[in-house]
Amino acid sequence: MPYLIVGVDPGTTSAFAAVDLNGKLIASHSIRDGGIEKLIESIRKTGSVCIIASDKKVSPDSVAKISASFNSQLYLPAYDLTGQEKLALTKGIKFNSQHELDAAASAFKAYRFYENKLRHVNSVWRELAELKEKPKISLDEIKHLVLTGYRLSDVLLLEEIKEQGKKAVAAPASKSAPTAFASSAKAREYAAEFERNLFAIAELKKQVSRLSTENQLLLEKIKSHEKGISHKLERDSEVRRLNSKIGRLEEYISLLKRALFGKKHATEQKQSERAKQIELKLKKVGVQNEDELEDLVSDYRSRN
Repeated sequence: MPYLIVGVDPGTTSAFAAVDLNGKLIASHSIRDGGIEKLIESIRKTGSVCIIASDKKVSPDSVAKISASFNSQLYLPAYDLTGQEKLALTKGIKFNSQHELDAAASAFKAYRFYENKLRHVNSVWRELAELKEKPKISLDEIKHLVLTGYRLSDVLLLEEIKEQGKKAVAAPASKSAPTAFASSAKAREYAAEFERNLFAIAELKKQVSRLSTENQLLLEKIKSHEKGISHKLERDSEVRRLNSKIGRLEEYISLLKRALFGKKHATEQKQSERAKQIELKLKKVGVQNEDELEDLVSDYRSRN
């Protein structure tokens, strides 16, 4: 089965896209209401996973779970991929859904991140082929080991030790056969021990990488939480400020109402006193009410 860099887009409709170690898209698939278990099953049928990739700087927990299920490296971009960048990464390729496009963009982004390392493996492989020292292990398997935490020099050295052990075992019998047998057995033992150590180192590197990624995700979540708290505090502070302003405005309105009421009352009182003065003057000239005042005015106008 081919070795793969797999982009995933989990959700109600989950999707994955698989890119081989030469950067070629070999599969994309989406699953509705299947959960990550069916997604993992579909990926497993497609090939051997080297890298699981996401298009988000802070990926969902499900992405980390998918990576852990394959014991693979997890690639997260330094920033959330934009729609424009996703289209650029997948230019010329048609997909059945946006989810598959997102997954493919994640895979291509991860491939570009590791591309220089893979090119270096290609370069060393060609040099060894020219020297007729090409190892028995396949080029893609070397790339896979390098992507999963092995150093290229260690992989090549391990293959050389294994090959020497095989040659020692295949050596023709002679008077020194016991010595040759002991030597070959020691070579195999040394090769096995060396391979175990390399595997242990690679596994530790994976754990360090995984813990580093988890730590980064937790830091991002803490920052987001702190930002939310900060916004809440700012909002509460703004609410207190506005409530205080409302209180002052209500107090000012109350003062205005009292001032207006007092002015109106004073005006009404002044008008009342003026009316009383007029009434007294009219009584002095013999006018007792409004009708008599109108008769007096009419009489005055007729005379003049």
